[in-house]
Parts: sequence; structure tokens; C-alpha cells
Amino acid sequence: MSLRYTHTLIAKPKDFVPSGSQVQSFFLRLIHLGVVPPKDSNIKLRTPSQRTREAINPFTGQKEIFILDDFKNLAHATEIEQAVAVLKNYRLQISGMGTPRMAPLPVAMENEHFVGVTCFVSAILLTTSDMHEDNGEAPELPYYGKPSDGKIVDGFFTNPREPERVIRVPDAGFARFGVEFSLGNNLFPTFDTDNLELLNPLIVAEANRTFAIDFAQGCQWG
Repeated sequence: MSLRYTHTLIAKPKDFVPSGSQVQSFFLRLIHLGVVPPKDSNIKLRTPSQRTREAINPFTGQKEIFILDDFKNLAHATEIEQAVAVLKNYRLQISGMGTPRMAPLPVAMENEHFVGVTCFVSAILLTTSDMHEDNGEAPELPYYGKPSDGKIVDGFFTNPREPERVIRVPDAGFARFGVEFSLGNNLFPTFDTDNLELLNPLIVAEANRTFAIDFAQGCQWG
């Protein structure tokens, strides 16, 4: 079975939402730095629609109503500011195939692979924890990306190399804004079980500068 790892920058100011110009500037810098390979590159904007479908949640086994998304492809990163200017909820991804000039994460990569960077913005607080094992070390939490009540500030994450271990990260439990860095199937960074400070420090510094806030780091995989 193929698994995909995603590393997340989580805004520490929980009600922070970036401007469209900040998001555009950040993506343009990532392109300039070569974080996303140029082959098959695309920029996709995803927004909630008025359409829904009923399906079984694979995690809970319960029947749920899922909101379907609308998709729009952007021709260039310079279109981002205008495209997201009035949006309250969206996910914006730039992705490509190849070998990045600036690798976002410490992963041994011999062949071309997928790299995707996704900015998410929400009108409400979303859970950014991602737990896979119920071993009593973490509280009961909604799944990653689900609405959060804002009560559990710290984030709880499962180490993919040692699923029985829980990684607790201060100020990483929920947010309205974050940035996800996704790798190709079955590519996982080397882990220190008590530390998720894995993202390339130059990218973290760029995020701090562009958005003028601090970030925690988390992860999700599956």
C-alpha cells in the first residue's frame, strides 16, 4: 500500500489569515528557490462548492455528508493574489515532478518524485493534529482538517517510523492557516521521535518573513 507524507507549517497565531499578496509572494519565492520541480508543474485552487455527496467515512465507518470542491487551474503564480482575494476558505497547491533544487525535507531521493506545496485558509479553526494510534498518550481529537473547538492548543502526531510513539508539539493543535509540504508515495523524512523541526530552515525563515508570524511544525500521513 502506498502512503504519502505531508509536513505542515502551522500558524501559531490561531486566528491569523494571510492576505492574497502574502500567499502569492510566498509561492513565487518557493518557485524561485526551486522547492517545487518544474516538470509537469501546475497551480490548482480548490474551494468548497454547494454540492454534496453521501459516503461512508473510511476512518469511522459512519455515513457522512461530504462537501464537494470546485477546482480551478491558474496559469501562473502571479494570478494568485487576484484569485484568492475574496475567498474565506480555500486550498491552493503548486506541484511538480522531478528533483527540487532546494529539498523541503531531509529525504534520500534517487529518482524523480512528486513535490506539492499547499496553502490552506479557513474561516474557522481546523484541527492540525494527526494521530494514528490510540495508546492513551493523547486526548481524543478530530481528524486532521476537521473543525476544532480550540480547547487543545498543543498538537499530537504519530511518528510514521514508530507508530506507537506520540510526538507532542506546543501550539500546533489547530489553526485557520497553514502550509503543507507533500512528498511522493512512500517517501518519509528521517525522524527524531521527539522533534518535528524537519522542514528546511531556509523555507521556515522565508515563511516567517513573508507572513510576519511564527509557525509550529506538524505532520500527517496515510
